[in-house]
Amino acid sequence: MTSDELLDQLNSAGGEIYVADPSERVRAQYRRAIHGAKERALVPEGFQLWHTGRDRGDMVIRLLKRHTKPPRVVPPVRAPETAQVSVIEKRVRRPTIDLKPALASLAVSKRLLPRCRTILQQVTDEALRRGYEVLAGVEKSSLVIVASGEHLPFRLFEEQDTAPAPPRTKAELRRYTWRLPPSTIRVPTGRLALRLDHHYRNRTWADRTRWRLEDRLTEVLDHVDSLARAEIERQREAHEKGLLDLEAWEAGAAAARHAYIAALNRRRMRNQAARSGRAHALREFANRVLARAAAEADSSVAAQMLEWQAAILVEAGRMDPFSAPADLRSVEPEEITASDLAPYMPRGISVYYRPVVPAFPLPAPAPAHVIAGVAPRVLR
Repeated sequence: MTSDELLDQLNSAGGEIYVADPSERVRAQYRRAIHGAKERALVPEGFQLWHTGRDRGDMVIRLLKRHTKPPRVVPPVRAPETAQVSVIEKRVRRPTIDLKPALASLAVSKRLLPRCRTILQQVTDEALRRGYEVLAGVEKSSLVIVASGEHLPFRLFEEQDTAPAPPRTKAELRRYTWRLPPSTIRVPTGRLALRLDHHYRNRTWADRTRWRLEDRLTEVLDHVDSLARAEIERQREAHEKGLLDLEAWEAGAAAARHAYIAALNRRRMRNQAARSGRAHALREFANRVLARAAAEADSSVAAQMLEWQAAILVEAGRMDPFSAPADLRSVEPEEITASDLAPYMPRGISVYYRPVVPAFPLPAPAPAHVIAGVAPRVLR
């Protein structure tokens, strides 16, 4: 199985290959083909390889499209009057999201509430059209757009300016016994702003002299698209790094296993050689005792010496490794614990912590408001 053959199979199978519980050899061939396709940049632009069952179970390999920016909606060319055919326009029912919690949490002037409702509704509709999930009035924000598993909180508010404080009355001045009253105050400006507060990726769109916030809503959703693509890329990199870490860990564990077995058999060799030498020395000593017993004039003493010589030979036979020929070979233990392998693992890799490969793509959350096939809506 080569990388080219893998891509040919994917193209002929409609972008998906299913292998039911393959053998280790077949599984390894598919893994090498997937790795080679990525390294040689054989995957078509705009696509990515995704697979499951790397180590066990069924193996599924898919050729998926990357998350891309939706194409612009180009109005069709109007046909001549003579060629027009009456077509009944089919309305798609839009999902409804309750914006009351979001509107209740807004700190804006009362006259701006209709604009706020319109802005939130337009952002919600466009986010749903692009396939995102929308949450209203949660996480201390006006709207939360869930893009590629990332929660992007948006806060709609009214900008304020600094103005000189009005003169204080005597009653008000009595409250400032230990400090001076403030010389400035914050006053609402009537300008609306939409702010994304998300880690270090903060950004604000607001009313300005040459445009209103409504003119920047498409730019807001385009920014969400870019963050979604960046998040998918981060997930892919984390997944690939996890695969490399797992491969390194498995290779290190296999090498540590071989090193442990080799060290174990070296210890057995030395132990058997030492036992053989001690058995040989005991047999020579038994021969000397036998010769001394033959020269002994006292029969009772000679009998005791012969008994002792027999015990020495028994001990020599028990100690000699040649008494058990089945042990004169290399052995591999049936069970090897992690503590046995720990001294032989490569530097920087712990046998106790097997790397966890992050899933890619992440499983989609159960959307409460996303409905596929919503008709496009142009923000104005």
